[in-house]
Amino acid sequence: MVLTRSQREALKLLAEAGEGFTVPALVRRGCAPEDLHRLVRDGLVSAERIRVRGKPPSPVDFHLRINDAGRKALARHDVLVGDSTRLVLIVIMLFALGFLAGIVAGALMKA
Repeated sequence: MVLTRSQREALKLLAEAGEGFTVPALVRRGCAPEDLHRLVRDGLVSAERIRVRGKPPSPVDFHLRINDAGRKALARHDVLVGDSTRLVLIVIMLFALGFLAGIVAGALMKA
């Protein structure tokens, strides 16, 4: 599963918060409700309904907490991002070396 930036940020916020957050609190911090729904649906976050007397149930009346699967997905994603950054740097270095080798070869052919 590939995490979007919003999903990754939501998982990080939930991982840092020991007791989790409510849906409105996460939305105020920039997380998209659709991404939060997907995290719950995919089993990375657990949702517990908040019961308020005298108020009808609402889709935002949930308390969200990261679970073990969410922590593993976040850790796996961080490893993949680190690997892809290294790969980009290697490709740039190889391009620069090839470019310099082409310049040297061209100079030698001229001489």
